[in-house]
Amino acid sequence: MNPFMAFDYYLADTVDRDIIRNANNNLVAMAEELWVFGDISNGILAEIKQFQKLRRKIRFFKIENDKDFVEIRGRETKMEEDVKTFKHLMENI
Repeated sequence: MNPFMAFDYYLADTVDRDIIRNANNNLVAMAEELWVFGDISNGILAEIKQFQKLRRKIRFFKIENDKDFVEIRGRETKMEEDVKTFKHLMENI
């Protein structure tokens, strides 16, 4: 389940974004594993931090050929520009 998309990108801005973020965090908190696909954005980084605090399993995947998912280690992930300073958080995952 993609929690962010469960709320249709902030419900087309018809609901306060903080309410959507809170709902997203509640869904993430109920999950047993977090699967991360592609580059790490600030929203995904927040979910990773949440999972690290919960000490739950996080799996990372890169996308190849627009259709193949290959599992990788956290330190192999790519970070979006605005979160590159947090790359150290991926080192031991």
